[in-house]
Amino acid sequence: MPRNVSQPIRPYTGGSLPVSRGALALPAPTGANARAGRVFEAPDPPAGSRFSARLFLAGLIAIMTGWMLAAANPAALSAMATRIGVLAWGRAAPGVEIARAEAHRAVVGGQTILYVDGALANKTASPRKPPGLVITIVGDDDQPLYTWTAKVAQARIDTSREAPFQARLLSPPETFKSIKVSLAKDG
Repeated sequence: MPRNVSQPIRPYTGGSLPVSRGALALPAPTGANARAGRVFEAPDPPAGSRFSARLFLAGLIAIMTGWMLAAANPAALSAMATRIGVLAWGRAAPGVEIARAEAHRAVVGGQTILYVDGALANKTASPRKPPGLVITIVGDDDQPLYTWTAKVAQARIDTSREAPFQARLLSPPETFKSIKVSLAKDG
């Protein structure tokens, strides 16, 4: 049948009516299905959905949380991230690792110096700014004796490359158990 062509349909009254494509004439209910009043009533509105209420509530909570985080003091957020250890603020540069580290003592001009040498490696697909280093001398009782920070001389580490570092400590303790080198947290 061609599109948008009118054709006669016989409604329940017996007369013919032209009806365009898409329209439909239905007979009025009779017998047990007949109701007083209008022949065609609007359908009952759908029952309220708990899912839509929960979705609205979740969206509202997300908006409020985002607003509070955006308006909060960055120092307070960094302190909170450090306490709970969940948020990404305060993490060292992701993808940058300590490739190697070694320590040795030297005497220069009668002064004992502890040298810590090593390299940071960029394991990502893009150049990275190297994080600072935290160097800790650990005593025989596994407690830190002395901690200091150092920076890598290079401003950035290219993809799949290493950046050497060297840290020095004048007059280190005579005896200690180990030296711990870790990445400083940006924050």
